[in-house]
Amino acid sequence: MQPVCLTPTCIVDWHRKQEAKKVRAVGVAQRKARTEYRRETRRMREAIMGRGEWVKKVQKDAFNPYIRERDRNERCITCDRTNEEVAGTDGWKPGGLWDCGHYLSVGSHPNLRFIPDNAHKQCKSCNGGSKHYALKGRSVKESYDVNIVERIGQAAVDALKADNDPRKYTIEELKQLYAHFTGLTRALKKGEA
Repeated sequence: MQPVCLTPTCIVDWHRKQEAKKVRAVGVAQRKARTEYRRETRRMREAIMGRGEWVKKVQKDAFNPYIRERDRNERCITCDRTNEEVAGTDGWKPGGLWDCGHYLSVGSHPNLRFIPDNAHKQCKSCNGGSKHYALKGRSVKESYDVNIVERIGQAAVDALKADNDPRKYTIEELKQLYAHFTGLTRALKKGEA
């Protein structure tokens, strides 16, 4: 019924194994506690977030990544460069090489901020307004005007321009948008959509 034989080396080995089990058990408990602490902190932080902070969070962490993932195999909407061309000429940039470029800007058309037809993958140079890569002497805006019609059609562009319905999202609606766009991004990455 004894767990070890009575030789000193066997007893020492048994004690070491028991101590290792205790350390592992404490380590698991600490990891669980840290995870629970992070969850609780995130929940409390989200509870005190205002509407403006939620708009920024949905834009930065859900909508923009969705647009970049949706258009990952597309060229830049304005300069028509491929992933390889942008990587070759622009090199490394903080935040990656691609942005989510809005056709009708968020500043002048905040109601179209989360409308997928209004946003497309755009290289950082074009999204920043650089004319360096504009096609045939056109400005970035002029290139976007031509290329968006080719991508989504004239009827959809006209519908975007005519859409002046104000959209003042509540925090609950913003949470739903966040869940919706992160779900779409996840599905695209898995190849389901």
